[in-house]
Amino acid sequence: MPPSPAISLQAAPLRDIILIPMRHFQADLAERGLSLSSTDIRDLAQAVVAGSLHDKSAAIKTELASLVDKRLALLMSRWGLSFAQSLSANAADIAPWQTTADLLSLANTKAETETDIALGAVLLL
Repeated sequence: MPPSPAISLQAAPLRDIILIPMRHFQADLAERGLSLSSTDIRDLAQAVVAGSLHDKSAAIKTELASLVDKRLALLMSRWGLSFAQSLSANAADIAPWQTTADLLSLANTKAETETDIALGAVLLL
């Protein structure tokens, strides 16, 4: 049986861990005019580990901050929830929904929004 992802991450170099959220935002950044190849992402992760700046660091931080702000605004405008409130919200808090499919769709949107906020915030540190 292969090792669990959690165990693999415990032993992974920091560069490899940084690659995960960077890849998560690759398509979003491309939509915003910042196309990043796999090599760019690896180089960016290595620059973070080395404590140096990559050519695209400033532009990426600007776009990530904007994306996180938009996701925070979505939580507030759609459900009236802050990020902290959203993390502990239950099905009644993300109403209105009528069918199980409606609930699953809303829950998925909320979870994706929370993931973007959390991963984006980590990359902005």
